[in-house]
Amino acid sequence: MKSDAPIIHDDKNEFVHHHVRKGDVDKGFAQADFIIERKFKTQFIEHAYIEPEAILAEPSEQGGVKLPDVCRIFFRRAGLLQRC
Repeated sequence: MKSDAPIIHDDKNEFVHHHVRKGDVDKGFAQADFIIERKFKTQFIEHAYIEPEAILAEPSEQGGVKLPDVCRIFFRRAGLLQRC
């Protein structure tokens, strides 16, 4: 992202932040009260998308482009727009 991009979320352009922590697996096992090792199996499941993966851009009477909201996930819509 450009350093001069307009701020759109409070004091930054970050809508959601997920902190991923990594640890020491061996240390975790050493500190565990119980360790249960088994083999688990489950069926294959394919996710079915309900929302369309498309965006309609139509000229606005005031100039610019109007983008009707057809996607409920903001980041998915932003990704589609970036490819246009």
